[in-house]
Amino acid sequence: KDPSGSGRGFRGQSVGIFGYGAIGRKVAKLADAFGAHVVLHSRSRIAEIPPGMQVEPDFERFLGRVDFVSLHCPLSKETRGLIGERQIGLMKPTAFIINTSRGTVIDEPALAAALKSGRLAGAGLDTFATEPPKPENPLFTLPNVIVTPHIAAATEHAANNMGDMAAKNLLSYLRGEIYDEASVMNPVVLDRSTRRPRPEVNV
Repeated sequence: KDPSGSGRGFRGQSVGIFGYGAIGRKVAKLADAFGAHVVLHSRSRIAEIPPGMQVEPDFERFLGRVDFVSLHCPLSKETRGLIGERQIGLMKPTAFIINTSRGTVIDEPALAAALKSGRLAGAGLDTFATEPPKPENPLFTLPNVIVTPHIAAATEHAANNMGDMAAKNLLSYLRGEIYDEASVMNPVVLDRSTRRPRPEVNV
C-alpha cells in the first residue's frame, strides 16, 4: 500500500517479468490484461514477443525502468542472491518486488533493510530463504510486506493434475514421444538419440 492507505493497481504501470518460462508467460498475460505495460527479461532468448510487450535485455536497466518486479526464475548458482543491496538500489524507491520463485533468489536482510528505510515501496513474498520461515523473520513485522504461505499447489485439484501429468509424461516417454517439455527437469533426456519407442510395451 502507499502512505495514503490506498492500494496500487497495475493499469498504466510498468510490470517487469523476470523469467519467461511457463509461469512467467501466464503472469505477463495477466498483467497485460490489467492494463500494465509489460517489460520482459529472461536469461535465455525470448523467441516470440507478444504484441504490446517489450523486452529489456539489460538486467540493470530492467530493474530501473519498472514499477513492479515479478520474479519467475528457477534457483541456480546464477540466480541465488540475484536481488541484493546493489540491485535494490537500482530500482525506483516507489517500486514493488514480488517473489513467487524461490526465497534465496533475494537477499532477505538487504530487502528488509530497504523496505524498512523506505528505499523500496513494498514487497509481496510467497517464498522465503528458510521454509517453513521462522516467526522472528523481520519481513513479517513490516507494514509494506504481504506474505503468502507457498502452498498454492496444495489443493485436491492441483494434486490430481500433477498425477495426470506424471502419468502422461511416463506413457509418452515409453512411446518415444514428448508430452510436456516444460515439465522435464533434466533436458538431456529429450535428446531423441537416447529415446527409442518400445514396441513391446502396450501403452
